Amino acid sequence: MTIKKILTDDLSLVEQLREYAADNGYSHNDYADTMSMAADALERHQKSVLQSPEMQALRKDAAMLDWLDAKNDLFKMGWSVRLAPAGNVSVSSVVQLGGSVTPIRAAINAAMEQKT
Repeated sequence: MTIKKILTDDLSLVEQLREYAADNGYSHNDYADTMSMAADALERHQKSVLQSPEMQALRKDAAMLDWLDAKNDLFKMGWSVRLAPAGNVSVSSVVQLGGSVTPIRAAINAAMEQKT
């Protein structure tokens, strides 16, 4: 399942829920049944998103970054990510004794915000 399909499906579900909610012709039981079916559909959708290859890849990426931070934290080391003049990227583990260490995500974000 692609992210585009997930977003399209979300929009479709939202539109359906709005249609049901706006229809005053439902009796209370019909309305409750409709909302229950919608909740079931949302729950199924949520499970499919969480099990999607894209989400699994994001979880794996997050686990790798967490692993890097945990290994460096043992030695009070943080991260430095720099853009070289030629445009390549340098990633270094650096000692940071004076206070808090720079997590890998923060170092990457800082480098991405640098003007090239």
